[in-house]
Amino acid sequence: SNFRTPESPEEDIPPPHKDLSSEQSLAWRQLQTNTYHNLSLLSKIYPGIYAKKCQLCKEHPTLYHMTWACQHIQVVPRNCTPTPEQWEAALSCSKPP
Repeated sequence: SNFRTPESPEEDIPPPHKDLSSEQSLAWRQLQTNTYHNLSLLSKIYPGIYAKKCQLCKEHPTLYHMTWACQHIQVVPRNCTPTPEQWEAALSCSKPP
């Protein structure tokens, strides 16, 4: 997987867009570095509270899955053919979505 990790050099990650608030900028940077809290992480920290599987499709609930790949989430327009490359491209953009 090409997902960025906290150890990845930040110089290849564009800065958050200037119009984002500091809270939004922090969230965007956490998304870019795969450090944003997600169900996969939370299920390891709080196993009695958070499920180890997506409640909608029973896949592993990674940040990528819950925000991009799950075909059962109806909150945002669905991408019928999500790829890790599209996810990476979206996170490499400095303009707000």
